[in-house]
Amino acid sequence: MASRDSNHAGESFLGSDGDEEATRELETEEESEGEEDETAAESEEEPDSRLSDQDEEGKIKQEYIISDPSFSMVTVQREDSGITWETNSSRSSTPWASEESQTSGVCSREGSTVNSPPGNVSFIVDEVKKVRKRTHKSKHGSPSLRRKGNRKRNSFESQDVPTNKKGSPLTSASQVQLAEFLENLQEKSLRIEAFVSEIESFFNTIEENCSKNEKRLEEQNEEMMKKVLAQYDEKAQSFEEVKKKKMEFLHEQMVHFLQSMDTAKDTLETIVREAEELDEAVFLTSFEEINERLLSAMESTASLEKMPAAFSLFEHYDDSSARSDQMLKQVAVPQPPRLEPQEPNSATSTTIAVYWSMNKEDVIDSFQVYCMEEPQDDQEVNELVEEYRLTVKESYCIFEDLEPDRCYQVWVMAVNFTGCSLPSERAIFRTAPSTPVIRAEDCTVCWNTATIRWRPTTPEATETYTLEYCRQHSPEGEGLRSFSGIKGLQLKVNLQPNDNYFFYVRAINAFGTSEQSEAALISTRGTRFLLLRETAHPALHISSSGTVISFGERRRLTEIPSVLGEELPSCGQHYWETTVTDCPAYRLGICSSSAVQAGALGQGETSWYMHCSEPQRYTFFYSGIVSDVHVTERPARVGILLDYNNQRLIFINAESEQLLFIIRHRFNEGVHPAFALEKPGKCTLHLGIEPPDSVRHK
Repeated sequence: MASRDSNHAGESFLGSDGDEEATRELETEEESEGEEDETAAESEEEPDSRLSDQDEEGKIKQEYIISDPSFSMVTVQREDSGITWETNSSRSSTPWASEESQTSGVCSREGSTVNSPPGNVSFIVDEVKKVRKRTHKSKHGSPSLRRKGNRKRNSFESQDVPTNKKGSPLTSASQVQLAEFLENLQEKSLRIEAFVSEIESFFNTIEENCSKNEKRLEEQNEEMMKKVLAQYDEKAQSFEEVKKKKMEFLHEQMVHFLQSMDTAKDTLETIVREAEELDEAVFLTSFEEINERLLSAMESTASLEKMPAAFSLFEHYDDSSARSDQMLKQVAVPQPPRLEPQEPNSATSTTIAVYWSMNKEDVIDSFQVYCMEEPQDDQEVNELVEEYRLTVKESYCIFEDLEPDRCYQVWVMAVNFTGCSLPSERAIFRTAPSTPVIRAEDCTVCWNTATIRWRPTTPEATETYTLEYCRQHSPEGEGLRSFSGIKGLQLKVNLQPNDNYFFYVRAINAFGTSEQSEAALISTRGTRFLLLRETAHPALHISSSGTVISFGERRRLTEIPSVLGEELPSCGQHYWETTVTDCPAYRLGICSSSAVQAGALGQGETSWYMHCSEPQRYTFFYSGIVSDVHVTERPARVGILLDYNNQRLIFINAESEQLLFIIRHRFNEGVHPAFALEKPGKCTLHLGIEPPDSVRHK
């Protein structure tokens, strides 16, 4: 029943009659509130029954206004405005009562505020929430303070009055203090806005000035370019006119000179003809006349006028150029540059890099850099020394095509329009060592290891070496591998068997690194070793290449002349071939390291070899056993395969691949290839050869 009445009241509030009744209710409420304020000012102690009656009456009126659940906000304004309310679905504004409202503000229970013009008081109305009218009476607050607080509060827009937990307003002093705080905050906000506006004004002014300056500079630039182009055209035209005048004058002089030459020639021919026609007496009497005619002809021939002074110079047509030349002549000659010492690792075998510095105040157009080789110890005194000179703009240069491992004196001079500076102090620069050379014949290869040897051009100029290598057919992304800081002239490298490698070497000293040497192809498919010259018998001669053994003297010997090769590692396979010529008796095989001390291929258990003493008979000695083999064809070239994998030593005819003999033995240590010539003859080694497939896989 109560809800039906409230809904009916809400519907009447939406109509025109409802508007008038609501207006009257609000006016009555405002008048009663004003009377309460005056009464509170005169007497603070009134019966509580009156307050409760007024509260009850205001509560009934407010419930009448907010009984419609569609309203969410009602704003009570002063007479210079109207009432604005807000529903759940829309907002609307309509004029309202014109009387001055005595209530200066209403607060909701949650203390929320609604933005409205100054002097407005807002409160929120929902279906569940009820708006309680704020009581202006205070037991301890005076009317004057309350009005002052109202005035301060009305200066702000849509501000709520603080309330305690029961909904009653705070003391007037707190309201005044809060109003002062809000007023100070508003003043600071206004000052900040003014400061920001001033900064924006400054920024706009600066931007405008920059735009004006940019436009002015562009105009000046265009004007200057026009002037320069106009002067250039004017000077070019003047030069063309002067050139034309000079050429015309020179042409006239040339024509006049040719005419004078023709006249003089005619005069001379006439005089000669007359002299031939006249007799000697008449000629002698008329020689004075003839002399005068000749002199007159010569004077007319040599009367070619010189170029007038006005046409000989161009300076009076180019005043601006003269002034610029005069200004350039006032530029001081630059100071001598300061040459920097040679930097480490900055040189190559044929180049050196030179750096220098100069004074910042100097005006320099270019630099002239000189390089001269220092005299060598073996150089003659009067021998000419080559000097290099470069002209550069930068403060550095690189001299190329120099000699490796040489010292050079370097100095530099600065040049400008006025002149050239004094030369800098001379400094000594040195090139890197010469490029070493790798010879595959000097290297040894044994299955999975290789000892790389190289020959330096100037050993005394080299401190260390760097060895680089890679596979011949390396996969993509595999680069060079290197060993640096090598002191000697050889290095043992572990490699993969049955593969090919390229090796390079560089020489290094404190000044730089040499160029990379030419590639040396090293293959691990064959065996390559050197003969140990210290183990050779005095009767044997070993060639410089280390592959030929000769025995040429016929003399009585107490032991068989022999020589050993380098020790072969005890792994993999090792193969080499030998050709013996002009020697009917020889021995070929291997021996252990202990047999080196014995100095010969004996019949003990430390040597395994083939002995040839007759053309078709071969004897094999191994582990104290002797075996004779008869062959139908004498091998001219014998191949020896030492197979550690299968524990065997094979002798074959290298030309026909015929198997001569197989020795099976457990080889547990490294051995030396051994060669012995019992009679004069020659033995040639063939190294780095792959073993035949028929022998390798047998």
